[in-house]
Amino acid sequence: MKLSAKRQELADAFQLTSGAVSARTVKPILQNVKVSAATGGVELLATDLDVGMRLKVDGVEVVEEGEALMPAARVAAILKELRDEDVTMETDGLTTVITTSTDKYHVMGDNPAEYPEVANFRQDDSSEVSPGELTDMVDKTAFAVATEATRYAFNGILFVFKKDLLELVATDGRRLAYVTRKAKGVKEIGREIIVPPRVMGQFRRVVAPDDTSVKIAVEGNQILLQTARAVVTGRLVEGHFPAYDEVIPKDYPAKIKLDREAFRSGIRRAALLTNEESKAVKLAFAKKKLVLSARTAELGDARVEMAADYDGEAIEISFNPDFLEDVLKVLDDDVVTFELKDADSAGVLKAKNNYLYVIMPVKTA
Repeated sequence: MKLSAKRQELADAFQLTSGAVSARTVKPILQNVKVSAATGGVELLATDLDVGMRLKVDGVEVVEEGEALMPAARVAAILKELRDEDVTMETDGLTTVITTSTDKYHVMGDNPAEYPEVANFRQDDSSEVSPGELTDMVDKTAFAVATEATRYAFNGILFVFKKDLLELVATDGRRLAYVTRKAKGVKEIGREIIVPPRVMGQFRRVVAPDDTSVKIAVEGNQILLQTARAVVTGRLVEGHFPAYDEVIPKDYPAKIKLDREAFRSGIRRAALLTNEESKAVKLAFAKKKLVLSARTAELGDARVEMAADYDGEAIEISFNPDFLEDVLKVLDDDVVTFELKDADSAGVLKAKNNYLYVIMPVKTA
């Protein structure tokens, strides 16, 4: 195999695929990237057996077809440091020779025939959504995924395929994020899968500004996502996701409109006098105002007042301020709606584009 390319194109490609390269040394071969060069172009392949990626590289001339297995981190570091804009890659057995007008490297690799298969996409069995819509949906749910290993089914984002719709849901048992958007040609209507956040993180990295669609397919225990230049694959989380639709409260009496940035700022200011042992901010709603307060014995107390579009009966309820900050920082709405019932019932924060966030209250002394 022999390639002639612009250094930056190759450097960017190795950087993107590095996210799917194993950092562990249990299987050293997985610390490599497979480079496949044919008349149709050049493709980089990487996998750690949980996440996989196939990435097309533009601006590369294939002088001689073939395959090579190269140490991902080492080659990425070389390409980053090279000064010339033109670079040649040529394989000699298991060695890759990287050459510019001033530099030359002989990099030891492995046998590409021994590298695990990285799944490819089948065009005839997929659903289609907007890349911008999907990344936005992921941003608005992934933060609510559980991090405790004991709650395995909560360690991913639930994808629900419905007719012309895709729903994403995430929960850690204390809060739940839900969003739904339109999708085209949905396959396997009614199917539910749990996708690890890391898979969607890798997908987010390969989405380009000029991508117009992303195709989603499910094969066995894998999800496959295809953009114009890449295919990202990931092993699904096993287990049964909770009945999320039963958790979402219906028709709460108090519906309060709040300026999102003002609310976020108020939460952060009140939370300055909380700590890990006393992680709660009280929200006291009255006519046309909201008072946020916090009290910690060894730190003191805080009181923050702001305007609220509310004319109902007084309501007091406490929440973990981090859980409110998490959602408010990923939204781009000017105004959000907070729906409440009483101090013991979950609150529901709603935003535009079919988004809602359920958050459980915390008990305070």
